[in-house]
Amino acid sequence: MRIASNLARQACSRLIPLFLIGLTTISVVRADDWEVATYRGRPYLSLESIQKSYGFKTAKTLESTFELRGSGAVIKGEVDDKMLHINGLTYALSYAPTMIEKRPHISAFDVANLLDLILRPTEHIKPQPIKTVYVEAVEDKWSTRPDANDITLELQHALAGFGVTVELVPTNSGVISAEANSGAGILWLRFQGNGKLSHYEYRCSVLAAPGSPERAMMANSAEEVRHVYPGNRFAAESLALATLIQSGLAFGPGAKNGNAIDAGIHQMPSHPFQSSTGAAVHVEWGEEVDPVHLLKSVAAGILRYSGFIDGLIEGEN
Repeated sequence: MRIASNLARQACSRLIPLFLIGLTTISVVRADDWEVATYRGRPYLSLESIQKSYGFKTAKTLESTFELRGSGAVIKGEVDDKMLHINGLTYALSYAPTMIEKRPHISAFDVANLLDLILRPTEHIKPQPIKTVYVEAVEDKWSTRPDANDITLELQHALAGFGVTVELVPTNSGVISAEANSGAGILWLRFQGNGKLSHYEYRCSVLAAPGSPERAMMANSAEEVRHVYPGNRFAAESLALATLIQSGLAFGPGAKNGNAIDAGIHQMPSHPFQSSTGAAVHVEWGEEVDPVHLLKSVAAGILRYSGFIDGLIEGEN
């Protein structure tokens, strides 16, 4: 099983523009105030308020479904459903959208901790060049597909020449080194099979790194809601990386390769691993997923994430 580095380079060069166009070019129109409503003691934001604040061209509702559409993103969801679909990927909400005064509203918590990270990542990520990728494979009956050593070797080969070190670490190994603990250019990847996934599915889950700021509930005040989110670079980096990997199929977001399909992003912000900072993603797969296809997607995602971070750094200089 071998991932050729030139394939990874090709995937990187082809897909970086797709990500930048698809998820980072939202035109933000600063709203003077959010339109806030309270439901069960929590603040919710109207669809129209979100449309105005992020510059979406249209906001449509049909019975219990809603859609926000702009030049850079399409968001689809449904009242009382915790899944939100953004540019063909599925994200898990903390609170289901609800109908208030016959109009769909999304919780301010999810706008702050999910939508804002996706639609305005440059306001949250403090970029650092990627130096090290730590691979952790959970030991269970799935651990041989693919084997942890194979994962490490394939990623080392795919990322050769890009100045990135790939290391295999034991499960729950804790602090690896002073560099790892500093969070400077660190990516954590945990691999694990998941018998609950369909045979040909895989998914990437966001893991907030230990030591990152807590995702605190927003106070029920329009003034605090108006400022949406103070910033959480670890959550932002993890979400950016998970999104890139999940959409990192060489065939485009949501595409199929044989029977392997994109299962979407699934957030797990309350399940950290490793005593270290840095972006962290949990990669899970079903029994029949092609290991070559899976690792090619991961390698392409890492390279595109590197390009994304490099672009942010150049923008700051």
